[in-house]
Amino acid sequence: MPAPGLVPTVVAFATPTAPLAGFTQPEAARAIVRPDLRWHRCEIKTISLAGNILALIEAQRAGADECILVRDGLVSEGAYTNVAVVRGGRVATCALDDGRTPVLHGTMRAWMLDAARTAGVEFEERAVPEAELRTADEVLILSSRRFVSGVTWLDGATVGDGTPGPVCRALFAAMHARMAKLCSG
Repeated sequence: MPAPGLVPTVVAFATPTAPLAGFTQPEAARAIVRPDLRWHRCEIKTISLAGNILALIEAQRAGADECILVRDGLVSEGAYTNVAVVRGGRVATCALDDGRTPVLHGTMRAWMLDAARTAGVEFEERAVPEAELRTADEVLILSSRRFVSGVTWLDGATVGDGTPGPVCRALFAAMHARMAKLCSG
């Protein structure tokens, strides 16, 4: 057990990124799908992210930007992103704390759901089977560096028409507008 009065170490780092004004379209991303072998407390943010880094190394070796993780046949999250799928214009993303697929409660995931409300896009929070991921009209990944990106290549197969789809673009526009408003004061 830690000794009483232990003082935590806080580490933070930042990297430069393009100005918001130059970030006007959702990025296209390539992803692979692999089993989620990490521990089952994904909602806890910790500096011990070895499982995520190993998944990203595997994605990089496969020529991909992200590794989407699947546990017990259900999509959990990406190595550094939250994940959603689109079918028939409706967004689905796994429910938080459903016990089957624990995920980090991502800020951009919450923003995406708000953006869906703003843009009139129907959505649901529920378990997303791997088979649905592979047959989705659009696959979305969400992170603070990307807002929302369209996965256009999944395990070597083209997703949709190979570009970020209409739901991705609508959500990106709403999320971008929100960030622009926050930055302008």
